[in-house]
Amino acid sequence: MARRRPTGGSSPLLLLLTLLLFMASGCMVCWAGVIFMDPYGPFNPFPPPTLPPTVTPIYTPTLPLATLPPVATATATLTPTATFAPTATASPSPTPRPSPTWTATPTPGVTPAPPTATATATSVPSPTPGQYPYRPQRGSPVNVSAQNFGLPCAWMGVVGQVLDATGKPVPAPFFVLVQGVMPDGQPVRLVGYAGTASDIGEVEGLSSGFIIRITDAPFNSSGQFTVQLFDLTTGQPLSEPIPFDTYADCERNAVLVNFVQQP
Repeated sequence: MARRRPTGGSSPLLLLLTLLLFMASGCMVCWAGVIFMDPYGPFNPFPPPTLPPTVTPIYTPTLPLATLPPVATATATLTPTATFAPTATASPSPTPRPSPTWTATPTPGVTPAPPTATATATSVPSPTPGQYPYRPQRGSPVNVSAQNFGLPCAWMGVVGQVLDATGKPVPAPFFVLVQGVMPDGQPVRLVGYAGTASDIGEVEGLSSGFIIRITDAPFNSSGQFTVQLFDLTTGQPLSEPIPFDTYADCERNAVLVNFVQQP
C-alpha cells in the first residue's frame, strides 16, 4: 500500500522563492524611488534629455535722462532773404563803446557842438572826423524802398554794406550801431552785423551786407537817428556817426548806407 505525502506543511524551496520575490520587489521599489528623486542620477539607465539652461531676465530700472538746458549759440544765420538785426534790447558782443556826442547835422572836419538831440552818449575819446578808416560812400545815406530788399512797406530801418577802396565787400568782423529817438521820446540803440545779409551786394561769394530794423510803423523824422561802423573785435568806432532822415513812405522807408574804406 502506497505512502501518502503529508499536506499540512510547505516546501522549503517555495519559501525561499517567495522570500527572494519579496526582496526583489523591495529593491525595485527602492530603485524606482531613487530614479524618481534624481532622474539624472547614475542609477537611471535611460536618463531624460538635458534641458537648456533657463535664462532669468534681470530687471534693470530705466532711469529718465536729465534734460540739459539749451545752449545759446551766437551764430549768424545767412539766408537768401533779408536778415533782421537784433531788437532794441539786444547788445553786441563785445559791447561797443558809445560814440561821442553829436548834433542833428554834424559837419565832417568840425568838432561836434553840444548835443541838441535827446539821445546822447559819452565814451572814451575817439578819432576826430576825417581820421576814421571808413566813410559813407558818395550818395549815402539815401532813402529807398524797402521792397528793393524783399521787405514790406510796413517796415523802416537801415540797410547797407562795408566796402574796401575798390568797392568790393570786406569780410571783416564789423557791426553797425543805429542810435536815435522814437516818436514817443524813447531812445533806442540797435545793432546789425556785417555779413548777415548775404543777398545785399554779394561779390564772388563774399558779402558784408547788413539790415537793421527800427520799427514796423514808419514815421517821419529829421536828424533824430545816426548810423556808425564799429570794429567787432575791439569795439572801436571805424566811422563817424552819420545822421539820416526817415519817412513814413513805402518808397523811402529804407535808409541805404554803404561804408567805404578810406584810400
